[in-house]
Parts: sequence; structure tokens; C-alpha cells
Amino acid sequence: IMKIFNHILQKVTLNDVRCGVLKIPRSIKEVHYHAIVGLWNLRKIVVPKGVVKLDAMAIMSCRNLTNIEFEDGCSLESIGPKCFVECDALENVTIPTTVKYIGQYAFYNCSCLENVTLPDRSVVDEKLFALCPKIRHHPEWDDLYDESIDRIFERSIDSLFKKNK
Repeated sequence: IMKIFNHILQKVTLNDVRCGVLKIPRSIKEVHYHAIVGLWNLRKIVVPKGVVKLDAMAIMSCRNLTNIEFEDGCSLESIGPKCFVECDALENVTIPTTVKYIGQYAFYNCSCLENVTLPDRSVVDEKLFALCPKIRHHPEWDDLYDESIDRIFERSIDSLFKKNK
């Protein structure tokens, strides 16, 4: 039975999936860490417009998940690191335009993932599609990647030495 606390979806079981579909209740604002894990019978998730956050590792190892549907008017703002890890059957995802942040390895090892539509203003990590061999790179994504800590550190050191000369 689905566990919900304070508008946060905390756990989903096989019994919560109906005909391969999980409809997240409209009262949910956040999908918690490890809330949807290993559901072999899950083929589609419907995310209601009230959800603002998908935590790190919120939806994992749902190997038959092929579709994530975000309702019109979706207010999702962030997708945590490793959010969709090992959702092998996932092929296409359209991230809502309201999303401003997508964490590291969000689609890690989604081996069938081919197409992802990203919002223009979101900040994403270079490792977003690690171990996604079928993903198609789009040149416009280059402007979305967040600077790595190493590059920021190098630039800071360079500017420090230039100031001291």
C-alpha cells in the first residue's frame, strides 16, 4: 500500500500499480528517495501538475518503465541525482519547461534511452546520460551543462595568480 506523509510520496508497492500504470496522487508535492523501486510491472508513471520535486534515486530499477507522463501545467522544478537509474526500457522523455535543475547521473544506465527534450533554462550535469549508449547528443545542450568543480577551481586559481603578479 502506498505510503504518503505530509504530501510526500514515500513508498509505492506492486499493488499500487494498476494495469502497468502508476498515477501519483494529486495531493503529492514530492516523490521521496527510493519511493518507486524495482516495480517490474510498472510501464507508465503519470506525474500530476502539483509535484515540484523528484528526489535523488526516487524512481529506480523499474526495468519495464517505458513512459513518464508529466501532466499539462506541471510545476516540477527539480529532478535529483540518479532519479531514473536503471529504468532500462525508457526510450523518450520530455522534461517539463518548469524544471530548473537536473542532478548528476539522473538517467544513469537507462540503456534504451534515445531522446530527451530538455528545457532551455535548466542546469544539468555532464554525467546526466552516463551509460546511455543510445542517447542522441544535441549541440544546444552544451550551454546547459553546469561547470564542474575542477573547472571552477582552475579558474579561481588562475585569477588568484593573475592578481598577485
